[in-house]
Order: sequence, then C-alpha cells, then structure tokens
Amino acid sequence: MKSKILILLSNLKKQLALLFRLKNLNIIYFDNYQNLNIFKIKISNFSKFNTNNLSYDILNDNRGGR
Repeated sequence: MKSKILILLSNLKKQLALLFRLKNLNIIYFDNYQNLNIFKIKISNFSKFNTNNLSYDILNDNRGGR
C-alpha cells in the first residue's frame, strides 16, 4: 500500500507542477514522502485552486480542510 501511495504522490507532484505555474510554489514539499501529514496539509492549502481532479482521498483526507 505504501509503495502504491508513493507512485500516486509522484504522479500528483507532476500534475501539480503543471497546474501551478507560480514562482512562489515550492514543489520540494512533495518530495518529502517521510511525512504524509505535511503533504496532506500542503495539499489542503491548495483547495482554493481547482484541485478536484487531484483527489484528497489519496491520503484519506476527505475533509478538504485542516
């Protein structure tokens, strides 16, 4: 299961890199697979953007918030 999540996160990072062409976006967050909580928080911070196709439930966070 863990390896499957890592593959999904890797693909997710690529999608985010394409979606957020912002100079202040630090994609380095998504290389830190050691702490999925940080990843989850950073993803939820993007909820103001159109991230519906990125699926919060990959990390079992269906709240879409903190």
